[in-house]
Amino acid sequence: MMFYVGTKLFYTCLLLSIITQVSGFPDGTGILQSCSSLVPSHGAPSQSTPSPYKITFSSEPYRPGSPVSVTISTCTGPGFKGFLIQARRADRSQNQQEYLGSFGNSSNTRQTCNGNRALAHTENSAKLALTFPWHPPSPPQGHIVFRATFVRDHATYWTDVISDVLRDASILTPASNTFPPTALDASCSVNIQTTNGNGEVNGIHKDSACGVTQGCFSNCKNSVCSFIVSWHEEGDYGLYTISADTAFSTTAYIVLGFSTDDQMGYDSLTGCASRSNGSVVLFNGQNTDKVLPVLFTDNNVTLENYTTSDGVLSCTFKRPTAASPDGRRVDISKPWVLLFALGLASVLPNNDVSLQYHGRTNRFASPAAYKVNDVVDSQAANIKSRLIIAHGSLMVGAWIFLASIGIVVARYYKPVWKNLILSQKVWFQIHRICMILVTVCTVAGFIIIFVSVKGWSELSGSEEYLKAHPIMGIVVTALTLINPVMAIFRPHPETPKRPIFNWAHWFVGMAAHILAVITIFFGVQLDSTGVPYYVTYILAAYVAWQIFVMLLLEIITCYGHRS
Repeated sequence: MMFYVGTKLFYTCLLLSIITQVSGFPDGTGILQSCSSLVPSHGAPSQSTPSPYKITFSSEPYRPGSPVSVTISTCTGPGFKGFLIQARRADRSQNQQEYLGSFGNSSNTRQTCNGNRALAHTENSAKLALTFPWHPPSPPQGHIVFRATFVRDHATYWTDVISDVLRDASILTPASNTFPPTALDASCSVNIQTTNGNGEVNGIHKDSACGVTQGCFSNCKNSVCSFIVSWHEEGDYGLYTISADTAFSTTAYIVLGFSTDDQMGYDSLTGCASRSNGSVVLFNGQNTDKVLPVLFTDNNVTLENYTTSDGVLSCTFKRPTAASPDGRRVDISKPWVLLFALGLASVLPNNDVSLQYHGRTNRFASPAAYKVNDVVDSQAANIKSRLIIAHGSLMVGAWIFLASIGIVVARYYKPVWKNLILSQKVWFQIHRICMILVTVCTVAGFIIIFVSVKGWSELSGSEEYLKAHPIMGIVVTALTLINPVMAIFRPHPETPKRPIFNWAHWFVGMAAHILAVITIFFGVQLDSTGVPYYVTYILAAYVAWQIFVMLLLEIITCYGHRS
């Protein structure tokens, strides 16, 4: 029994350690789990600086039956060792989970993600450039962009690197068809760090006034920053300056949010969006949970200054300290967690702004809540979901460790452990303690995940069968609660109805255990967990070991009865 418990403890600790640890795929195998999110399982966060790699294509617009030559290349620094590239719709308001067209193979590449809908590396040598064909979808699916992840080494990678828009010939007007190609001369989305004539590094540098006369919230490394937010109070207003490297596009946005926590959801926003001609538009908005914000006009928030040069977008706006009557603009004399994000935007002739989703790696939160008159110098952190980690840890602990022991003890050790502890047989005390803890962990995990996703999870971007995960989780939780209720009202062992309870109790318990393990199988494959795909093999080994132990104990029990 001690050996069995030891193996269960080993499996549980191994799985819990991997929930927050991930591993890469040097030959591109096992990369399927990254198809939807384009985020590799490397354990380290994505780089917040612009990518030193670019995506270009040979011609536009595209037409079905005419392959487009796509090139991924290095702009500066070492080459990339790994990559994953797909084609998706340029308009982020449309379905972003469909991989468009198909890729042809070239040297050092492999087709992946639903067959040939994406392309990845086959070995991990440094590559300066690769060229391969992309076959457009038929019928055409509108304007598209190529999205890619580039890996320099295990801990250094860039996600959501986006090409210029490859336009659909079927929906171009004669006038729009005269536009010059935008991707043929596309430059790298890097140069936040350039050098002047003296060899000194240029870029976004932190103001020496940060933490001295003004508040600052930034993401800096080696004195060069990917973004900086600075602020100070001026009478009844707060003056905010937000600056970021937006070399990935001439039509980008940067936005500052005021939130009660480090997660999106009903936050007050002010930001700036740039046009390709260098002009900038100020916008205000409010997040409505984890969807694109609702933008509105607030004439009391004014754009004071802006610059768009050398791939850096910077704007200064004045925002009243007091909240607006409708509550959409919050009172900044109170402390708020600052959220910063950047992404692609389009500005219409009437100055209406359309924002695209910023992605999981282009959003940051301040480490604490700040008021407009706070003088601080704080470093940003990528927004991560600690609640999802807690949910997974509780479920693994409950069903991989505790439930397995509780079931085996009740099934096979009842005739052996008959001595008493606290007026109850040993096997029963162990079984009861294990199953009470299973119930507590399951209910806690159930509540935590609902708090994390703020309701029902649609699991957009996951494989279809994985979308059963939340439904199965609810069924498991229901069965988990039913079994102890049944146990409370169980008949006396000597009554005729006791066998009915025994079978019902066994059936509900085994159904919950089997379904819970399947649900965990599905859960570790979800994009939001970031768990490496090989965890499914560890789970499979656990299942095989559990079945082996139970069969062995069944044989021993049958042999004992015969004897």
